[in-house]
Amino acid sequence: PAPPLTNLPLVRGCFMGIDPSLTSTGIALIENGQMHTGLLSPPCKGPERLSWFYDEFTTLIGRYGPTVVAVEGYAFGAKAQ
Repeated sequence: PAPPLTNLPLVRGCFMGIDPSLTSTGIALIENGQMHTGLLSPPCKGPERLSWFYDEFTTLIGRYGPTVVAVEGYAFGAKAQ
């Protein structure tokens, strides 16, 4: 079995996790052992939403400067098993 998480050393830095979707995208930031989560929901439709997401991610990456970014894979209309 895996060791308890309390035995792991605290890793310094900022880590960003992204769960992408065109309708709402989940974001998680872990910085100095603290996790913050949020949801990005574009106020527009069509191609404009991609530009909106670009601007939002550019702002977040500029503000927090993550050392690691992980992006969850995608599935189009697939049902979770």
